[in-house]
Amino acid sequence: MKHLNFTCAMIAVAVFALQPSWTQAPTLEKMDIVQRSMPDGPVALVDGKPITRDDFLFLYKSQLARMHFASGGKALNDRIRVTAGISTLSELVQREILSQLSTRRNLDVSQSDVKKAYDTQLELLIKEFTVDGKIPTEEDILSRSGQSRNGALEDMHKSLLVKKASEALAESKGLSVSTEEAREFFDNNKDRFQRPGMLHLKQIFVRADDTEGSWERAEKAIKKAQARFTVGESFAGIAKSMSDGQDAEQGGDMEMRPTHMIPPIYVEKAGTMKVGETSEPFKSDQGWHIIRLLGSEGASDIPFEDAQEFIKTRLMQVKTAAAVEEYCQPILIDENRVQIFLQLRTPKEKTADRK
Repeated sequence: MKHLNFTCAMIAVAVFALQPSWTQAPTLEKMDIVQRSMPDGPVALVDGKPITRDDFLFLYKSQLARMHFASGGKALNDRIRVTAGISTLSELVQREILSQLSTRRNLDVSQSDVKKAYDTQLELLIKEFTVDGKIPTEEDILSRSGQSRNGALEDMHKSLLVKKASEALAESKGLSVSTEEAREFFDNNKDRFQRPGMLHLKQIFVRADDTEGSWERAEKAIKKAQARFTVGESFAGIAKSMSDGQDAEQGGDMEMRPTHMIPPIYVEKAGTMKVGETSEPFKSDQGWHIIRLLGSEGASDIPFEDAQEFIKTRLMQVKTAAAVEEYCQPILIDENRVQIFLQLRTPKEKTADRK
């Protein structure tokens, strides 16, 4: 079951390879409480089939990478690492149980479905982890993961088989989600079903930092940009020639985006403008800016008809997860079927000495 989770693998690679240096988690294995506890052989056996050290380490490090990135680069303490180790081990054991179920039931996935899922996941991750205009290629991601393309496709095939086994369990129990169930969930959670406000902006951004004279130069540059626009030069042309924004090559066009994905200072400024207006230069803690409002849409409620399929899918996932847990639990607690060789315990909290 080598590197089973393609998604986790690609996320780990993207985080380690493409983010700034502060996101790189320590790699000294002797410092890691989980890796110090690992046996020389497999970490577990499921009906005699091993879950290898490599499988565990690959997914465990992927978990740490995501947690490290999500924390803003903060160090992960032993309690967090042990929790990640337990989660990783549980996930791998459950996957192996489901993988064996798919074999017994002669389940299979077509190569075209594997290729489609692989391409979709790769496209998503390339887009998500593009940094400062640097777009990773498929070769970049695969080479840093230590996988070949065939190996990654094989992993995706196994992941889809596990998913198919989960769905087979749900089907065998006759699980489904009715429109009435979806409607009840919708009525009880209406605050979750809102379309966010949208803004379409163009920007000219001149970055400033703590170096001597930086803010003065930025202010001078943004005023020059304003003067150029005032005499009739196009906003896009000015942005292309002098903006420090990632969208400079697109003439500063930020495209239509939800307001929560736009800097709050832009949202506040745009709220005082009419469509077609261009702002005066304004200052943020990053530098100086000019924005042009091209369009806006207010927040609105999503009708049940639009949310229905999404709700049914999510509720079905919850029911399927419960069916999987019910199937796996008797196997997990059967010491004759599942043997665990990686013993992990959450460290006790340190307390102050009593006086």
